[in-house]
Amino acid sequence: FAHESLRLHPASPQAVRRAGADGQLPTGHRFAAGDSVVIDMVAANRDASVFGDDADAFDPSRTLADGVTPWGLTFGSGFHACLGQELAGGLPPGQSDGDRLLGAITVMISKLLDAGARRSSLHPPVRDERTTRPTWRTYHVVFDPQFDQQGEPR
Repeated sequence: FAHESLRLHPASPQAVRRAGADGQLPTGHRFAAGDSVVIDMVAANRDASVFGDDADAFDPSRTLADGVTPWGLTFGSGFHACLGQELAGGLPPGQSDGDRLLGAITVMISKLLDAGARRSSLHPPVRDERTTRPTWRTYHVVFDPQFDQQGEPR
């Protein structure tokens, strides 16, 4: 679920690159050496031709074509790939020496859930309207160790 969350909600919604040579995008738009090219990560990560007709939906079991990362372009790609992508996001099954390599995000969420972390019913989450990014201004949690990760009583 961490990879699918990262795909749908990249930390940086855009990537800006400077063209090293004149060129043309698949859309037909031309650019010159030195021009800035902006990659819309949110749109790219929801491309139906890559992620399926339900690309906007959260589906941690999504089937992907070979070569498509489950987090989309969230960590960049190729030469510009984030060096910390495996540390933060981990690797899908079959791409590491063991069953899977869990990233820091998955480990932290798992530990919070193991400790009984639940959204507070007294203080509902508040979206941060100061930015165009879909993020929270406040998100209160409480710890109730009587429940497991699925919310079932222990």
